[in-house]
Amino acid sequence: MSRHDILLPHWQELANALNLSRGSINLSIKMLHLDQSVMDILTPCMKNKLERFHLDGNDYTSSNMGIEFAISTVQNNPTMTSFGWTHRLFHDENPRDVGTAQAQELVSTLMNNRNITNVKLSAFLDSSRCSYSFLRGLFRAGSHIEELDLSYNNMATQGCTRLPDYLASDPPLRHLDLIDNKLGDADAELIARAISRNTRLQVLNFDLEEGDPMTESGRRALKGAIWDESTLNAMANRNHSCKMLIGYLEDTNLISSHLRPKELHINESDHIFRNKSIKMHWLLSKRIRTGANAVHLIAELGGENKLERLPNVLSSIGRYCTESAREEMVALTLGEGGMFLQPMTVLFELIKNWQLPEMFERRRA
Repeated sequence: MSRHDILLPHWQELANALNLSRGSINLSIKMLHLDQSVMDILTPCMKNKLERFHLDGNDYTSSNMGIEFAISTVQNNPTMTSFGWTHRLFHDENPRDVGTAQAQELVSTLMNNRNITNVKLSAFLDSSRCSYSFLRGLFRAGSHIEELDLSYNNMATQGCTRLPDYLASDPPLRHLDLIDNKLGDADAELIARAISRNTRLQVLNFDLEEGDPMTESGRRALKGAIWDESTLNAMANRNHSCKMLIGYLEDTNLISSHLRPKELHINESDHIFRNKSIKMHWLLSKRIRTGANAVHLIAELGGENKLERLPNVLSSIGRYCTESAREEMVALTLGEGGMFLQPMTVLFELIKNWQLPEMFERRRA
């Protein structure tokens, strides 16, 4: 909508309503023209009133003017908890760019407000420029941000490890969107290592598309942070709290076959032990088809003299693995037929390979 003097009375009505309110307002201004006269009307009446403030795809006389408006609004609302900025419209071929100093000041302002836990800076700079040098200011020790959306920023790290180092520090961050950036295979490997040490992140969204710099090698590294079926111990040592949305032909799920498109989503539960048990249950079930559990479990449990651990391991896996998840795994692991994992199934396989007392003996010191 283009700016016109006829709209000024409507902006004044909004300002009057804000003046009458007692705070805790969620205000979103989207796809409108904001010039200095409009900002002068709104700025005084928004002080100490906003809880959430989002500016999405608006047109400004200059982008720096819009950034300065955002900065002053955040500074005037110390109890604000959520801020969002989408710089350009996707159909806008000539978006006005944001100045370097203003971009850095906005990031610093957001970090200085300790109450802001939800930040969206989407399409922050023109696609011809790299925004990582500004946005990496969000990746710092002691960060208070819990949800962070940095989509469509053309972000390339160019070897800087600030992002993976930040994730490895286990910050309060629970949700991170990195859709449509320029992260490559080296970034994926570093992020994967960081995720293996992170216990708080619940969602990491890449949503890769064909043509992105990250190849199959990078996607495989990311998935390896949450799924490794090489051994039971490797599976147990993955990240069990983060749901990773990779995209481009492969999400964080396993597909049994094209004929039976059943899916087992990884780390779907909010309970870490449940996610861990589902993965381990899946691996044990897969081995049942080939009778390979006995061979693997000797090494995984530390040798034949450690088999007394097995009943406790199976009991723990079964305790946290829900019936609904087991039904999904039936279709995944067995396909058109076969046996489904039950504790007795593993027991019979072990009896066939070893003497029964070996599993239950208690070694004395």
